[in-house]
Amino acid sequence: MSITSSLRPFIKGATFSQQFKPKQVVSIVGGGQITHPTALEALRNPDNRVIIHTNRAGRLKAFCEEVDPAGDRIRLVQTTYEQGQSAKYWAEAFQKDCPQDTPLRVVNTRGVASLPQGKTYQDVIKNPSLALVEGLVDARGSNSPTTLINCSSSAASVPNFDHSYAQVRKETDESIEQIAKESNISGHNLRFDLVLSPTSKEEITSPNHGAAFHNLSRSLFQIVVEDGDVLALQPINQECAVQGILNPKAAEQGDFTTINAVGPKAYSQNELYQFYSNLLGKPVRIIQVPASAARWAAKHINFGQVSFGIQLLDHRSQNPSANQPLNHKPFEELIGKKLPTIEEIYQDPSYSDTVVQAQSPTMAIAKQAMSQLVNNSEARKDFVSQVVPEIPGLMLQGVRALAV
Repeated sequence: MSITSSLRPFIKGATFSQQFKPKQVVSIVGGGQITHPTALEALRNPDNRVIIHTNRAGRLKAFCEEVDPAGDRIRLVQTTYEQGQSAKYWAEAFQKDCPQDTPLRVVNTRGVASLPQGKTYQDVIKNPSLALVEGLVDARGSNSPTTLINCSSSAASVPNFDHSYAQVRKETDESIEQIAKESNISGHNLRFDLVLSPTSKEEITSPNHGAAFHNLSRSLFQIVVEDGDVLALQPINQECAVQGILNPKAAEQGDFTTINAVGPKAYSQNELYQFYSNLLGKPVRIIQVPASAARWAAKHINFGQVSFGIQLLDHRSQNPSANQPLNHKPFEELIGKKLPTIEEIYQDPSYSDTVVQAQSPTMAIAKQAMSQLVNNSEARKDFVSQVVPEIPGLMLQGVRALAV
């Protein structure tokens, strides 16, 4: 299915003058999962112009050309890593994007839990996000109509979770909220949990989300970290996420707030495996990985969000106060409708068809583990002390699971 198929009735027959004057500019920063659907939804409003700033311009070029062949209503801007760290660059970019008297909505989508080699979370989340906001303030002042939506993570709302990703997210959100309030910029920090985009095969098999439960359910064994009944995810669907990002209430309320953009139901590891295995028609074969072995994987395997996810589950296992669902009601109020559970999301048959196409990440994770054992002396030492004592028990679990 083409990514723009749902927009074709809108595109068909549309002609846009080169002199097109938008009534709102939506400037999306980043090229991740939420960029495509946010751009598409923004373009449904014929008065909007969309500008995408990303260091992944190559992979978005075909998308932009298909959506708007004339190039009047969507523009793609290649932004380098160095430019993204500069407040001056963003000030000039936003001045070019949007006249002072035209409403501007900036959507910041950058920052993932899996770190590029040699980078810190300060490098990929806090520094570029604050540079963007400072540039936005310089470009727009306090009188131009400006809305900022910062796409953050629900990890920042988990009590006493000291993982550096969660801590940097929280610090960044707090700094952005303070700057926005001082500068008369309205909007939200939207702290998302997993955003389900089950009709997009590209995203369901992407490296960043490769270790999500819908992919792991395709493995011969389903790996549970410590206590399988600990809460793992509070997912929302992509449609609701985009509605929150583009909701006009953010501009109307004249304030900046932080909202947990999470679904109405929190699921444990066991519940998620049971749900996706039923959807796939596969047996559930649970292998419970002890804390010591899980911590080895969290430290030495950098695949997607494996490290971060394991440490979050470990934290929730050890801290009952962190093992509580986050309040989804403020996000429901923002979008003005009831949020669906994953059972309701996957009632659409096309969603389950896409899950069937998903790929198990087991071999990719195993290759990373082997690479660490071959090339990393610390990983080998930790493996002997943390994993080897658990191998007999893990093998016994595997034999029992296969007998079911």
